[in-house]
Amino acid sequence: MSFRKIIQFILKKKAKKVIRRFNPLVIGITGSVGKSSTKEMIALALSSKFSRLRQSPSNYNNEVGLPLTILNEKGQENNLGKWLSLFWRTRGRALRQMKEYPEILVLEMAADHPGDISYLLSIVKPKIGILTAIAPCHLEYFKNIENVKREKIKLLTSISEDGWAIFNSDDPNLSDIKQKIKAKIITFGFNPSSDIYPLEIQLDQELKGKRIHILGLRFKIKCQGNVIPVFLPKVLSGSLVNSVLATMAVGVTQEINLLKIAEKIRQYKPLSQRMNLIYGKNGTLIIDDTYNSSPYSLKSALSDLDQIKNHPQTQKWVVLSDMLELGVEGKKYHLEIGQEIARKKDCRLVATGDLSLYFVKGAREEGTSKERALYFKEKQQAIEYLLKNIKEGDVILVKGSRATKMEEVVEKLKK
Repeated sequence: MSFRKIIQFILKKKAKKVIRRFNPLVIGITGSVGKSSTKEMIALALSSKFSRLRQSPSNYNNEVGLPLTILNEKGQENNLGKWLSLFWRTRGRALRQMKEYPEILVLEMAADHPGDISYLLSIVKPKIGILTAIAPCHLEYFKNIENVKREKIKLLTSISEDGWAIFNSDDPNLSDIKQKIKAKIITFGFNPSSDIYPLEIQLDQELKGKRIHILGLRFKIKCQGNVIPVFLPKVLSGSLVNSVLATMAVGVTQEINLLKIAEKIRQYKPLSQRMNLIYGKNGTLIIDDTYNSSPYSLKSALSDLDQIKNHPQTQKWVVLSDMLELGVEGKKYHLEIGQEIARKKDCRLVATGDLSLYFVKGAREEGTSKERALYFKEKQQAIEYLLKNIKEGDVILVKGSRATKMEEVVEKLKK
């Protein structure tokens, strides 16, 4: 048994013991996109009622991170001495002496490979489960989206009859899921047939000279016959509307006043490298979405870029690197998104990375000129081109999968 497997085995046993002893209300969140933002927003909302609450820190969402969250510990990499110290701190006697364990755990549950959700459920079974969406991610390991769905829905189908299953009813992949769920159901989505849905979504923005300033996202939510106004200051991403809807659904399960939740989530700030608004060199506005990339999340980011009403004498730039772990379908997805960018007409495409060549090919197939769809083999070449050509008021979306390190582009373009 490998060192990592031994660590996993011990962490699992200890985490299960903690759950049995303290029996917190566990909220589990999975999905192909939006897990972290939804987790943070739910934790923020619940803090209006519960003082003892813990959520998964950072990306502690896998077979090591989830039990560490339950134990309130940090990973120790490959340092045997530190792991032994951690195991000593979390021994049985230390747990018995623990006085105030959280009432609620908000746990992010990731699935990069088949069997991941099953393993996490063998550690803890949530009372409330949220499925954000099913999308083409990690297809290198899942092979097809049906396998992604099969793994992700295990969270909702595992919840008992006295629990709650919350999911996005807009997602066609989830159209047949209700009959597989034992728990009480709350649906959310943009369709008015959902239990919770938004109204009148608008992006508040203003021009000062050539520069655009994003004031925030404003909308209303219809829930249980009530209409609740919501405003998220300094937020651009429309994908966060779904996070708010899921948060409101959790509020319903805990009988929290939804107006209080709306007031509380005004404090929400986008997570690092997830549609962050940054002022860049030459009076530009950078949209930093470099944490990761997939077809679903990239299309969402492009839709958000569409909502920005920049000055007519300025340009929108889409600066991309590869979407990874898409398996044999990778080239196809890059071509399709390149074609979509070309149809927008008001965007200039700059791509770098092996697969990103297909963004450019797709754009040129749709008639985009070479000057407006540029490919650079090296990231540094792309950076140098941008620094020479970006102008005051330009808006620059930067995105790529984690391994492509597109945050390096953002660093060079920042003010």
